[in-house]
Amino acid sequence: MPRKPVVVKPIVAGRLVRPGLARPAPAPVVDTPVVRPARPVEPVVATPVVTPAPARPRAPVAPSTPTTAGLRKQVEGAVSRIRSRMAVGESEFHAVGVELLALDRPEVMAAFGARTFNEFLDAHVMPSASAHRYMTVAGEFSAAQVATLGVLKAFHLVQYARVAATPFRASVLATRDVKIGKPARRLSLLSASEVADAVRMQKMTAGRAAVPKASREERRVAQQVVKQFEERFGVDAKMRIDTKRGVLRLEVKLSDLME
Repeated sequence: MPRKPVVVKPIVAGRLVRPGLARPAPAPVVDTPVVRPARPVEPVVATPVVTPAPARPRAPVAPSTPTTAGLRKQVEGAVSRIRSRMAVGESEFHAVGVELLALDRPEVMAAFGARTFNEFLDAHVMPSASAHRYMTVAGEFSAAQVATLGVLKAFHLVQYARVAATPFRASVLATRDVKIGKPARRLSLLSASEVADAVRMQKMTAGRAAVPKASREERRVAQQVVKQFEERFGVDAKMRIDTKRGVLRLEVKLSDLME
């Protein structure tokens, strides 16, 4: 029995195409780029830099000057505040001295391992020289006396009582308002610096009185030495006997030695 011919059906683009009805293949799709018109470029114009002119300096404004009456009122108020604060300071100075005096005990030094009270002060409180000034004033005067005299004046008065030939303590001198210094003036009229000057004068007077004078024999021998010196070197010399150090000093002008 004869075989039937095999009919081959064409396939186009995945579809079965019947014979005699073939369709043309579709054209390939090509993406066409969209061309947009370019924007006009604006030219860049440089902006000139303008430097501002320097500002003119302003004339200083003079402060308002208060009237004489207003100025006096301001100053009087400031002086009143200063005196109030000074009074507080004087009372605190005395109180500090009292506290320091209370610390001067052997058990205090033993507790801190200090050999002396000054060593304890320097290591734990304040310099011992400053501490003794507090203690000197507090140990001699009451708080009211310190407020009246002032700290410095009270301190110098203690020094005066120590160097002057007086049997009275400094507090008694203040109470009696004695006359001190040269020329002598009432203590209430003296400032702290004037009391300090009186202390210096007393020390100078005491120092001169403590130096013994040269004896007649010492002066005779010194004059012989000066005469021999003048004859040998042909110059004038002055002598000064320093009995405190036990020496004879000759003073000769250098210009005479250079000739």
